[in-house]
Amino acid sequence: MIKFPPVILVGGCDIRIVYPHTFKERTDLFGQYDHSLREIRVVGVDGGGSLCAPFHTMTTFVHELIHAMDFHTGHRIFENNEKALDGHAETWCQILRDTNGLRFLLDE
Repeated sequence: MIKFPPVILVGGCDIRIVYPHTFKERTDLFGQYDHSLREIRVVGVDGGGSLCAPFHTMTTFVHELIHAMDFHTGHRIFENNEKALDGHAETWCQILRDTNGLRFLLDE
């Protein structure tokens, strides 16, 4: 299982990461961002009871993180466009997975 930090800072707000999470009311959800509770929830097991693949888990997390970023910037460009958000999340995960040395972007 992926080790997420318990809290991340997004747009000046602490966002709690709940992983692994179980959605009791729905088995078709893999993740969710809840602004009112300031939580990103990511499942560890799919609706069929199988452990989620690490890349799928990371993509789900990045998808929900982008929702949080979208909300906190006030843009809401992905609010009604889940497919576009899926594409961005998958591409970011692929870039981060396949490109060594991106850390230099954060060096001062």
